[in-house]
Amino acid sequence: MMKITSPQEIRSPQDAVEYCWGLFQKELNAGNQQNKDGTTVRRIGEPNRWIFKLIRGLKFEAGLNGCDWSQYKPYVRQWYQRVKAYFQDDMSLVDAYSVAEKFMQNAKFRLSDNVTAASVQKAMNTCFWRCDRLRDRYDPAVGYVSIPECVTEEFEDDIPLIFLIAFFIDMHNYVDEAYLSVRNGADIFQEHAEVHPRFKRMGKTKVGQHLNLLEANQWIVRTSEYPSAMRMQRIARRYRLTPQFVKLVERSRQNDAMMEQIQQIHTEVNAGFVVTEDEIPF
Repeated sequence: MMKITSPQEIRSPQDAVEYCWGLFQKELNAGNQQNKDGTTVRRIGEPNRWIFKLIRGLKFEAGLNGCDWSQYKPYVRQWYQRVKAYFQDDMSLVDAYSVAEKFMQNAKFRLSDNVTAASVQKAMNTCFWRCDRLRDRYDPAVGYVSIPECVTEEFEDDIPLIFLIAFFIDMHNYVDEAYLSVRNGADIFQEHAEVHPRFKRMGKTKVGQHLNLLEANQWIVRTSEYPSAMRMQRIARRYRLTPQFVKLVERSRQNDAMMEQIQQIHTEVNAGFVVTEDEIPF
């Protein structure tokens, strides 16, 4: 079989499996090191992150978009049989199916698309929407992220922190773990230094302090799915939203949707349209 080296070369579901397996092996080999006794220490990938890649490849590049779950299942099983031995935390085939089916429903980006860049764009647009002095830069086509009141009440004026929490929330829509190292975070703020005066001061130290603050408030939690022998290596930290914060996000999203519906009703009333009782969302 011809080796698949890029998403653009994927022509079938089997190609998607082979491409994701190649990516997995490449990262696995990059994390290998030798112990003193000559045995190999292997860096363990995060199961959900790799399932997400596979599903995106199957759904978009391999053309399964619009197909039901039964069309995905054989390829998820094949991928699982190859990689299950490399994960530190046991993941059963049933668990893999459950996660993959959820991603099948939620995946919106091709494997060749940069999901992180899309979340950065939406998080930045959220800053534009929330800050009066930046409102003219807001792009309705991109939209904004619904942020719980517990964040905005305490940190309404901290635009960099609003950006970070919006990034994590938007990433959670695609995969439950967000990858943003301190260095990458600092680079993003510097690339957008003209947006807000505080962005210019967001170097690695400041970004690290903000991530620690989000973690201290139990809004995000640091994840480590690497074996203990690897924990001394300089590996960029990964984070995911805490379950309790996810519930707050869902409640905030529902409230925003209701407010938009109420606003639409007010607009129609002012324009002279008739609104029936059934259309009022309370």
